[in-house]
Amino acid sequence: MNAIIPIPALGDNYIWLIHNHREAIAFDAGASAPLLRILSEQRLDLIALFSTHHHQDHVGGNEAVAQHFRVPVYAPSLETIPAKTHALTGGETLMFPSMNLRITPLHVPGHTRGHLAYYCEHLNRADNNPPLLFCGDTLFSLGCGRIFEGSPEEMFASLKKLAALPDATLCCCGHEYTAQNLRFARWLFPNDLYYQTRAKEIDHLRAHALPTVPTTLKEERLHNPFLRVDDETLRHRVRVLSSFSCTTPVDTFAALRLLKDQFKSSAP
Repeated sequence: MNAIIPIPALGDNYIWLIHNHREAIAFDAGASAPLLRILSEQRLDLIALFSTHHHQDHVGGNEAVAQHFRVPVYAPSLETIPAKTHALTGGETLMFPSMNLRITPLHVPGHTRGHLAYYCEHLNRADNNPPLLFCGDTLFSLGCGRIFEGSPEEMFASLKKLAALPDATLCCCGHEYTAQNLRFARWLFPNDLYYQTRAKEIDHLRAHALPTVPTTLKEERLHNPFLRVDDETLRHRVRVLSSFSCTTPVDTFAALRLLKDQFKSSAP
């Protein structure tokens, strides 16, 4: 049975590691030292490294890690990624039999032009391991990434693509942003009981330096505002707060993302 480890790095980043107690695959090595330390402590042999996008806080450790283990580095074909050996466009099928894994890259532009997410399915269903989604800076717990190189239409389509994956999928995102995303969600819906309960859980986890992720895709579909733009209640709330008409889901998403940008920039 595989295990997953979120490795904190660079303040609020996560490097993700999936392993079977012998071999391991890593995602988004923003720094080399934390990843190499865990691999050494756990006595794991790294067999592959994946990058979701080109931002330095996700690829800064690639060269040192690849040199240390001499592993293939899988990364978006549309972006310049350090140590890249295998360029991916999305839709490929990558098999890792020794890890009991099939990995499918998904092209999810918006945050960056070539951003990929990696959907991992376990080949042996008897292990009862849920699917894993390493989604970089596209989908966060209760939030989504900023739109730097794409359009709202592209980011909206990318989130729809991820939201169509199975309920049990564990969302392994690139940052510890849950608390600040929750503050925005509670500003949208101050009386929402789920958000009030979730705030207590998050406070407890962070007080003990524990991660708030992964979450399930089912939970995100139910409670992540950016996956609920078809909901008329949310659409009405965004209209009131933004003064935009929000006549379509994409309009609502664009207005919601703008509200989040403004909310973050105005926060103390």
